[in-house]
Amino acid sequence: GASANYDRGLFMAALTGALAGTLLLVGIHLLPIEALDHDPWAVPLWQLLPAQILGLFAGYHLASSNEGVWRRFVPHSLMKEAVERAARNAFSSLGCDKTRDGTGILIYASLFERIVVVHGDKAIDSKLPKGTWDEVKELVLSGFRDGKPTEGYVAAIEKCGKLLTPNFPIKPDDTNELPNT
Repeated sequence: GASANYDRGLFMAALTGALAGTLLLVGIHLLPIEALDHDPWAVPLWQLLPAQILGLFAGYHLASSNEGVWRRFVPHSLMKEAVERAARNAFSSLGCDKTRDGTGILIYASLFERIVVVHGDKAIDSKLPKGTWDEVKELVLSGFRDGKPTEGYVAAIEKCGKLLTPNFPIKPDDTNELPNT
């Protein structure tokens, strides 16, 4: 689902809600209401504090109940770094780095972040140019966008096969060293 815990995003959403509550209350006090005899810039603390607390809870609740809102409060660079770290960990923990010829490959999709990482082993990365996996990533992402994630994965796997076949032909004694999950 997610490659990291992004509590920071919830915290920032809550603070934004508190700021919105403050600005709303100040805006109301600045309205030219003739019936009220008050200094428009003097917002009483007994009104300000509840508005901020209400905004704080509203911002937190909105972000925690809606991933799209929550994601907007998490820096993309932080999400990208977390997904890449999780993909590297998955690559080694699944044994993709233990194939005989160094030809393991992992397609890692993290749903919350909406980021895909394709990780190839040493032999693959040494023979293929940088940026090779961009089209593979896009195939997976377009499958999710179209509501057909399985088709996106299948297209991505077929593309990987086409990219790898010229440099890594099947040998007579090859065995399937990794599970195809």
